[in-house]
Amino acid sequence: KHVERFGVFPEPYRGDRKGEASSIRSMLKHEGTEVTKTFIDECIKYYRPSPEYPTVNFKFMFLFMRRPFGLKNARKKVEKQQREAS
Repeated sequence: KHVERFGVFPEPYRGDRKGEASSIRSMLKHEGTEVTKTFIDECIKYYRPSPEYPTVNFKFMFLFMRRPFGLKNARKKVEKQQREAS
């Protein structure tokens, strides 16, 4: 969704691909695939690009968007989807 929304590929925080991957793995371990995916989708949905920051990376999402948009909403959305599927 990143490329279709912003027109560019996401760049890892300060070029640290290993750190970015580690943060994603940690969230996957603690929250699961669906919550992590929903969290990322919600952050991309609400991120407003600027000339200086045309894209958003996972580290930024986790550090700065987790509380206002993210984790609780992602959990609630996944729980709702699971209830509706049952």
